[in-house]
Amino acid sequence: MKNKNSLILFVLLFLLLDVGCAYAQEGMIPAKIHILADKLIGNYNDQEVEFIDNVVCKQGERVFVGDSLKVFYRNSTLNSSKELDRIEAYHNARVFHGTKVLSGDKLVFYAEEQRVVATGEPTIWDGKNYVRGSRIIFYLETGEGIVEGNSTKRVSAEIYPSGNSSGVGR
Repeated sequence: MKNKNSLILFVLLFLLLDVGCAYAQEGMIPAKIHILADKLIGNYNDQEVEFIDNVVCKQGERVFVGDSLKVFYRNSTLNSSKELDRIEAYHNARVFHGTKVLSGDKLVFYAEEQRVVATGEPTIWDGKNYVRGSRIIFYLETGEGIVEGNSTKRVSAEIYPSGNSSGVGR
């Protein structure tokens, strides 16, 4: 059993190092990705790794948290290494980016586009201000977002005027 765990850890480290080096060379995102979890399940052939329970994934100023986090890779078009394709966070999922917090039952971070799609009661917070909808798309590079409603859930927002974060005067 110890050899199997060592092999899984070696494969994970190999994948993360390969992904980090490929992106650092392209100048797309910071090379270092730090992930903590209670359990890890990896599948090199399917190019995915799943972290389970109490997951925290930090990359620069950006932090993903959730009950489960899956990291998906794809083959690089530039060389023989692996590239980060996407990260999916499930259940109590949140991403912290600057002053903003995006939450939902499922968050999907698309590495190439630097965007996060939140579903399952998604909410984006900036201080006490928030917007909710049925789906939120947030672009990390520009800070722009799209909040969508549907036939059963309209977009709702609560915004405090500058200098009035207490909610007094609502």
